[in-house]
Amino acid sequence: MPVKANTPAAADAKAETKKLTFAELAALPLGDLATHLQKIVRVDWAIEKAKDAFTASLQFNAKCVAALKRAYVDRLNKREIPPDTTFKKYFEQNAGGLLPGRVEAVASLFNALVLTLDASGKPLLSEECFDAAAVDWLEKANAIVKAAMKEQSGALFLPERGDVRGQGCWGVRRGCH
Repeated sequence: MPVKANTPAAADAKAETKKLTFAELAALPLGDLATHLQKIVRVDWAIEKAKDAFTASLQFNAKCVAALKRAYVDRLNKREIPPDTTFKKYFEQNAGGLLPGRVEAVASLFNALVLTLDASGKPLLSEECFDAAAVDWLEKANAIVKAAMKEQSGALFLPERGDVRGQGCWGVRRGCH
């Protein structure tokens, strides 16, 4: 029967697993050493699979965060939540956990490019282009756009998009996260 994580039985099983020294590992028969090596491969595979799943959902997750940010700004403007409620605190209250930094960064880029309109009323970047872009490109673009916004000192800021009391809600004003 498998032992569930975060249970007393799991703690006992972990305590029973002795970390071998190099000398002990070197003295093991090859078959026994291979068992330890197979654990390395399984853990690495699981980590890679989790990373791939996270990356595959990053753009969608960023749009979810952007939608929550819009609701956050709306509720702040309507004074439905205390004015000192930060977006990170609001996210934690609604999502039940902390906002991952990579999701926050791509959401900031989405807000800055897809939800910001140019002079003709069109988004700076279409949502379709955002969705089609490679995640690593978006992450690199975020650093470039963030630096440009900081350099421009809020030149891209559009008050009608809902900045509340200097919160930088659309991520296009100096000091934004």
